[in-house]
Amino acid sequence: MSTKYLLSFLFTIVVFSAYAQEPDSGHADITPIVDNRLPCQKNTDLPSFEITLVDSVSVFNTSAIKAGKKTAIVVFGPECSHCRDFFKQLFVGIDTLTHIDFYLVTPIRNFAPFRSFYYEMGIPLHKNIKAAGRDLNFFAMDFFGVTQFPYIILYDEHKKLVGGFGPGSALGELHN
Repeated sequence: MSTKYLLSFLFTIVVFSAYAQEPDSGHADITPIVDNRLPCQKNTDLPSFEITLVDSVSVFNTSAIKAGKKTAIVVFGPECSHCRDFFKQLFVGIDTLTHIDFYLVTPIRNFAPFRSFYYEMGIPLHKNIKAAGRDLNFFAMDFFGVTQFPYIILYDEHKKLVGGFGPGSALGELHN
């Protein structure tokens, strides 16, 4: 009987010592790589997304934007005082920015403030504002990582991302 206990004891020691071994140091730990970049940084091509225009029926898809001119997507809030100030300053010199086509995008779902903003600010009067609408799917906010208004996303004439600019630097970047 003592031999049986001795063998059981030795077997238990062997099993537990096998589980207590350090991993083989010859193999590197496999760590998953997490890419925390924004979607616009992963793919710098102008994305395709829809905005609902001021008539609340028509839809504009950014895939219709043609290469050949710079493109500025301006994400704004129609009730944001900084946005109103930004557009007032922009409109003073917008005639000097004919090399840029503007697309105005708001994530605000309420139609009334957007419509009021559109007409009060005289958006239809400016030839290089090609479309203005509501991004009902919040695509621009997520894709570009917008955290403040107004925010300008600038693309070159080849529809490649140049950069995103917040309220402090946006107007200066447009004149470069």
